[in-house]
Amino acid sequence: MNEAVSRFLAGADDVYGDYDRGYVDADAALSVLSSRIDDLRDAAEAVESAEADDGAGDE
Repeated sequence: MNEAVSRFLAGADDVYGDYDRGYVDADAALSVLSSRIDDLRDAAEAVESAEADDGAGDE
């Protein structure tokens, strides 16, 4: 999960930098950020699923 968070933060920094330099407009920046948020959400759900699977046979 730490890797997914690091990738998200690095990607978000890139988007903000590109926006600040005028390389992308606000709509494009939000679109990229939305995609990165989806990737982070998917990673979090995968971790939750793996943790649930690990605990399933512990009862």
